[in-house]
Amino acid sequence: MDSLEITRLKMLISKLNELSISMVREKNIDTLIQKILYESIELTNSDGGSIYLVEENQGIKNLVIKLMQQENNQLSR
Repeated sequence: MDSLEITRLKMLISKLNELSISMVREKNIDTLIQKILYESIELTNSDGGSIYLVEENQGIKNLVIKLMQQENNQLSR
């Protein structure tokens, strides 16, 4: 493993640690979900991503898009 790869892995571990701390400290679920999506896109070098939640209504579970970010960095709810 070369020094560039080691540096990249250290950065990845640091970002994951920051995200873990945010998951414990952040009280606003919308802010937390937005941070998780943004960091996930950055860490995977993706063009975009989305977060789905399972919502239950009268015993029926539905998969709902909570947040989506596209290539142009535009967030959709």
